[in-house]
Amino acid sequence: RVYQDQARDLLGWFNQLQIPYAAPQDVGPLPVLFTWKASFDKLSEDTRRWLRVFAYFAPETIPDFLLSTTPDAEDEVKTRHRAARQALAQAAKYSLLTFEKEPPGFKLHRLVQHIIRLSATKEERATALAEGIQFIEESNPGEPQDVRTWPRWNPLQAHAQSLCGYAPDVLVPERLGWLLNQLALLVETKGLYLQAEPLMRRALAIWETSVGMGHPNVGSALSNLAHLLQDTNRLAEAEPLVRRAVDLCESCFGKEHPYFAISLNNFAQLLKATNRLDEAEPLYRRALAIDEANFGKEHPQVAIHLNNLAVLLQATNRLTEAELLMRRALAIDEASFGKDHPNVAVDLNNLVALFHATGRLDEAEPHMRRALAIVESSLGSDHPKVASSLNNLAALLQDTNRAAEAEPLMNRALAMDETSFGKDHPKVAIRLNNLATLLKATNRLAEAEPLMRRPLAILVASLGAEHPHSQRAQANLDILLADME
Repeated sequence: RVYQDQARDLLGWFNQLQIPYAAPQDVGPLPVLFTWKASFDKLSEDTRRWLRVFAYFAPETIPDFLLSTTPDAEDEVKTRHRAARQALAQAAKYSLLTFEKEPPGFKLHRLVQHIIRLSATKEERATALAEGIQFIEESNPGEPQDVRTWPRWNPLQAHAQSLCGYAPDVLVPERLGWLLNQLALLVETKGLYLQAEPLMRRALAIWETSVGMGHPNVGSALSNLAHLLQDTNRLAEAEPLVRRAVDLCESCFGKEHPYFAISLNNFAQLLKATNRLDEAEPLYRRALAIDEANFGKEHPQVAIHLNNLAVLLQATNRLTEAELLMRRALAIDEASFGKDHPNVAVDLNNLVALFHATGRLDEAEPHMRRALAIVESSLGSDHPKVASSLNNLAALLQDTNRAAEAEPLMNRALAMDETSFGKDHPKVAIRLNNLATLLKATNRLAEAEPLMRRPLAILVASLGAEHPHSQRAQANLDILLADME
């Protein structure tokens, strides 16, 4: 920050941030600039071009795999990557970058990057940003929501953020919308909702302008933004976006396409969150039928629909049917992803909730501990899904008379969700209510009362007084007050 604030003074530039090419005696002593110019002037034009590209990356190590190509890559791609490697080798001879061994990659000093950016014309800047985005796309990092791709996405994340930050909204570099969307999905999957939202909104705006309101990319961006709004409890904002995405998918792909099934599933999820279960169920079943017809009955996409339908069936007390669907989803995901994937943890948590509801606590605990271990190892110990797993385990410990073990887990889950969602989110209300219930069970009624009043206020404000969650919170408070008389 100090460097950014004082860059002009430190480097002494003139002429509206353009690097002066006059003699030293004409502009004053500028040792850094003239040292840089002496080296830069010795470079080939191709090397200057590639240095401009990487000047818009972050000052962290740029991973070596970014310049690698697969054997089946097009000749044009192989030629471009080979030229970039040759250029970097020449730049290293003049100390304009350094190669790193662990992890393998290369790094430009931020001062070199800054000078190169300042000396670039608008056209050179636009070209450099477009080529930087192209490099990330050609590295094939994979789907950012899948944690198995994170060994590639994590070292690229800072560079993707840097490219998006430097890219203008006018004369938008090609594929900027793609990079914004991928980066948004990555940080959202990591539970960084505040970072994800502006990226999603910017991608949506770019696509609406560049490809038109009826393009499939716009439908994808609408769905992603609606999902984030739903996760952060802005259901009224999410619903028109979801409806628009459904209509757009239907017009673009037809009623039997997997993309249409995804849009139906998203709409059903929103209906379920707003307690419109009768409307949600046929959408879940229709989405399931579409994907079974397209992919077969053992596909991971089918497992998602099975899980969502099973949770609704459990909520409407059809437990036997729900359990069969949950077990089928678990088997599909274990076969598709392996036994330590976050999707498997979701399946396990759903089964745990059903076991809990049917009083099969001995079956629930090993599933619960396995789910917690999976999400902690794959998503990190501060992820919101870890909080959910902690809360589920704590509830089981309480029900098996291990309140002393349960309480610290509940406190940890509460702190994590307050950090992830803010202190007025319904998920925080659930954590508060669970902790208050434990305090009441251990005869700490005075401590429990404020914890029960706070979730009631959150839920009424968020969902309305008639929502089942609000009514349940009110009933819990009424019972506590009666016990305190």
